Amino acid sequence: MIINSEKFQQTINNEILLEGVGLHTGFNCTLKLIPAPSNYGIIFFIKNKNKIISIPANIDYVNSTIRGTNLFKDDISIFTVEHLLSALYALDIDNLKVEISSNELPILDGSSKIYLDAIKKTGLKIQDKRKKEFIVNKIISFKSSKGINFYLIPSNNYKFTYYLNYDNIDYLNQVYSVSLVNDNYEKEISDSKTFCLLSELLSLYKNNLIKGGTLNNAIVYIDQKLDSKKINQLNKIFKNKIKINYSNKILNDVNLKDDKQAVKHKILDLIGDSSLLGYKIKGHLIAHKSGHETNVEFIKYIKNNFLNNKKLTMKKEKNQMYDIKQILNIMPHRYPFLLVDKILHLESGKTVNAIKNVTINEPFFLGHFPDKPVMPGVLLLEVMAQAGGFLVLHSIKNPEKKLIYLSSIKSAKFKSTVQPGDQLLIKAELDNFKLGTCKIKSKIYVDNNLITECELLASVVNRYE
Repeated sequence: MIINSEKFQQTINNEILLEGVGLHTGFNCTLKLIPAPSNYGIIFFIKNKNKIISIPANIDYVNSTIRGTNLFKDDISIFTVEHLLSALYALDIDNLKVEISSNELPILDGSSKIYLDAIKKTGLKIQDKRKKEFIVNKIISFKSSKGINFYLIPSNNYKFTYYLNYDNIDYLNQVYSVSLVNDNYEKEISDSKTFCLLSELLSLYKNNLIKGGTLNNAIVYIDQKLDSKKINQLNKIFKNKIKINYSNKILNDVNLKDDKQAVKHKILDLIGDSSLLGYKIKGHLIAHKSGHETNVEFIKYIKNNFLNNKKLTMKKEKNQMYDIKQILNIMPHRYPFLLVDKILHLESGKTVNAIKNVTINEPFFLGHFPDKPVMPGVLLLEVMAQAGGFLVLHSIKNPEKKLIYLSSIKSAKFKSTVQPGDQLLIKAELDNFKLGTCKIKSKIYVDNNLITECELLASVVNRYE
């Protein structure tokens, strides 16, 4: 739920100039932070030939998450935005122009601390418009396409918890929580540096990454023993500065502030990626083993299902909703083959929006398939046919005396599976109805995602002949 906060929007008092190299490109970059007016948002600006490209810091513009979060527009990418965005989010900055001279933000010391310190030095300016916040008013759970779990829990705070886990690396099995109140972010999170595993270094370099990486802006955890050949290769890359002490677990015996730097940096990244929602999240966000790719997938899920409600929200106008009793008065189907539970919206002779709740108690799950229950595709077609059938029967006289026989299915497409717990939203449109024959275009959605679509031809006949 989006609400107007009691807090007012903020920007910075004065321009800030920072310089450094990109972590992956190795290119020098000059970055300028410029105050922006109310309701402006966070927008990046980069010059491409003779044209200035503007790219909002918004989840819709994320096109890549390879070892960082990257924005894209008009064939231009801006890499590794998460550290700056993390600092802006923690400092409650809503409006800012970000001008950059190269397409990757400077890595600086590998954390967000330099960004945070520079902003705090110039100070913040309170503006005349109130903030909008995303209030978590129910538990939201999400499993990414890679099986990564996220949870959003109602809370009066802005809290993040991260579970870090690496197989066979006990010292990197960590958990940490932080609430964005007082100076918690500055004290606990901001100075945690980006990191990788020793076993990843050569692969990252060979894949044209970490060209700007040094042992001053990144932590390298020792997860395996390397042979002399690989050590020599690393020394060539880092100019004979590699020192491996297997008992210390950190390359070059770097002294860490504490033993939770890895999980703290994961929280830093998670906060930066969360900012791309465009609203501060008032709730407790819990992530298990996530990275930039799955963070972005989760934020897109939140936006599509809890912010973009206009997309599939129906107006519940008077006389346009039908419960199961009213459906039974018109439809000839009965248990176990009645597959429509509710009519949300109906415009007689034109469109219908219906609901089917899929539960594990459906009789077809006993055999399809017991170990991995999936709703049969033919029944999805039947769901669309029944929703369309209700629309047709509602449009004619004496519907209780009529039946609809399916005669043809065209252009059927199945884009995803339906499982127990899903709620199907069926949208059907009566495209043509002449001489007892009707053409129906129908689609099924789950959580705003298109699952199935097709065109149906059917005939209206007398029920008792």
